[in-house]
Amino acid sequence: MVKNLTNDRQEEEESLEEKYPLKGEKGYRAGEGTTGLDSESDIGPDDGADSDSAEPSILDEMAARKSAKPSFDCARAATATEKAICANPTLAAADREMAQLYKAASGQRDAQRAFLRRRNACGGDDGCLGDAYVARIAQLRGLTGAGSPKPSSKPSSNSSSEYDVRPAIDFNRQARQAAGNPNSCLAEKGRKVAENLVRLCSQVSPATRPPCNMANSCDLIISEIKRGCEYIGIDDAPDGCFTTVD
Repeated sequence: MVKNLTNDRQEEEESLEEKYPLKGEKGYRAGEGTTGLDSESDIGPDDGADSDSAEPSILDEMAARKSAKPSFDCARAATATEKAICANPTLAAADREMAQLYKAASGQRDAQRAFLRRRNACGGDDGCLGDAYVARIAQLRGLTGAGSPKPSSKPSSNSSSEYDVRPAIDFNRQARQAAGNPNSCLAEKGRKVAENLVRLCSQVSPATRPPCNMANSCDLIISEIKRGCEYIGIDDAPDGCFTTVD
């Protein structure tokens, strides 16, 4: 029975790869967990953003999309995971969003396979599936530079125009946050090294709101990098994961 379930999951992963051909060479792979911050004082990558109101969560965005369909044919849904996605409009919208972002990304073969394993392990648990999709969508948005969908009064035939393209990491804002803080990574290592650490941290961290900000200490950022690299595993981790960044 265990062997059959394993084969079913492998077949599902392979079928999704056929639908969405993988692009580019092997690239960075991030974790798919949703672990929170280790400390309430940790500064996340988007803290301090200039905004009149908080952006809606990813699942709130998905819930607002009516009559959403997933990226696959629900008539052929065979697993508990696929059936749960088809039965939940929010998860269906999240699956389609993830698929569109994945098609636009490069070097995501290993990360996508890891996401599928995590997602399929949820079975029909909506909460578990939601967490998996939130983490993956956030990761892919960071890699592709796609922001949250803009409100629009008229439909567009070009789905890519629905997104506000913006930098994945605002290093200038992080530098402003770090100004005057002698314990910040920026003060300790300088701009170039701090940016490299933040970039790698953002790529491997399994947290949905990781402390990948140069206003934090280098030790905190490096600790998060090590945690993410261990989560990924040595065989699939990106360059720099298990070496000291100087």
